[in-house]
Amino acid sequence: MQFRASPVQFLSAKSGMGTDDSTETQKARHSIVLRRPAPLPPCPAVPPHPGLQHAPESPLRRIPYMSRLLLIAAAMVLFVTPVTAQHPNTRQGFWYGFGFGVGSGHLNCEICNDQSGTDLAASIRAGGTLSESWLVGAELDGWTNSQDIATRRSWSAFAVALWYPWPARAAYVKGGFGVTGYRASDSVDVISTTRPGGILGVGYEWRIGKNYSINPYFNFQYSLSGNLNFEHTEDNTVTTSIIAGDASVSSFQFGVALVIH
Repeated sequence: MQFRASPVQFLSAKSGMGTDDSTETQKARHSIVLRRPAPLPPCPAVPPHPGLQHAPESPLRRIPYMSRLLLIAAAMVLFVTPVTAQHPNTRQGFWYGFGFGVGSGHLNCEICNDQSGTDLAASIRAGGTLSESWLVGAELDGWTNSQDIATRRSWSAFAVALWYPWPARAAYVKGGFGVTGYRASDSVDVISTTRPGGILGVGYEWRIGKNYSINPYFNFQYSLSGNLNFEHTEDNTVTTSIIAGDASVSSFQFGVALVIH
């Protein structure tokens, strides 16, 4: 079976789906010669306006960039502390949460030419409490991206564990194992793969009520390598084949969730 020249833009020239420019086209690209313009004469020095010579410098410009970030972070902590102090970080029983943000999924293989962008991502998880330091549960994550006529989607399902190094506080580290899938399609062709994989993540839970938390989070997901499936539809006939054996999926998500304890 021979691939079409421009299906979904996910395969590189190594797959045999690209074509080389003709010799005449290459000559046409170099048929125009540009001449370097003559240098302009130097501009005479203009003294500053008297009213601006002693303008006071902004105090913020004297503060280094990283120091400004630390000041902003400190201000956020001071703002949130009075709220979180009224609602301690106790964990017990059943919990669940859902969130939205941005993410990106990538297909990796020797012939892949993945041009996925960053787009909408969603996450939902639920589980139970083992102790003040450990939560366990299940998590579903998804991401979708559309460019021109191609639509790309990545999804995952994991069994996860959340560890709180300081039980009285709200920072956690997350890890888990499960399944990750990837699918890219246009009106005719589809490529897809589903592989076992894992997830690593970090987050922080700001209590806004006795049983509610705002949870900014970051997730990184990956899969083991395996087969990449190709599906072609023509005249109501669908043909399938395996076009690579080293395909893997990686993705990241950054978002904000609402967690109910």
